[in-house]
Amino acid sequence: MKEARFRGENMERRNMMMLGCFTDRSTLISYARRHKEEKRDNLAKKAEELPDSEVLNKRTEMSVELHRRARQVGDESGKLKAFVRLEPIGSGVLFAAISSEHDVLESVANHFCARFPTFAVAIYGNGKLVFRSRGRGGELPVAGKEAAREWAEKELRGEERAEGLVGSALGEWSEDLWKTFYAAQFVEQRRSRKRMLAHMPKKYMQRLGMRFEERLSLG
Repeated sequence: MKEARFRGENMERRNMMMLGCFTDRSTLISYARRHKEEKRDNLAKKAEELPDSEVLNKRTEMSVELHRRARQVGDESGKLKAFVRLEPIGSGVLFAAISSEHDVLESVANHFCARFPTFAVAIYGNGKLVFRSRGRGGELPVAGKEAAREWAEKELRGEERAEGLVGSALGEWSEDLWKTFYAAQFVEQRRSRKRMLAHMPKKYMQRLGMRFEERLSLG
């Protein structure tokens, strides 16, 4: 039930972002609340007290700003979902460390939680660890990537959310599988390192938690 809800929400929000417009008040405010500037001016919190005519009408200054922030959060979340590499640790645990401008860890974790329903998922970034496992989920402050990895490996081990391929078998094929996946993202005759780099800003390459060009065989 929970995984199905995540999938439905992700599809609905993706469609709205493709249109460049958020027609749902709660989704707009939810995304804007995760923007890095929210701590400075509490714009999304103020919007909760205002009528739809001000929040959703893009002719108002507040609505324009809310949509701008929501789109930026959605864009970053989408890029991370597309390029983050999950590392198998322990038994049935997938881990990744990312760095983001906005508070998108929960969105990324929910995405992979629905994508890999047989595993516990832990995403670390900016001093915080977000985790999803069988019967529980949450977030906690953690000092550093290695500390987050150790906590996830110890506390989430064996908490895969359903029966699936876990344990030693995972370690045997995971690295080759990822290399095959990334190698299959291009048609060889149309491979263009220059155009690929033009669509992936350097700031995102530094946040993906993997050696980007090596994974795409573009070295």
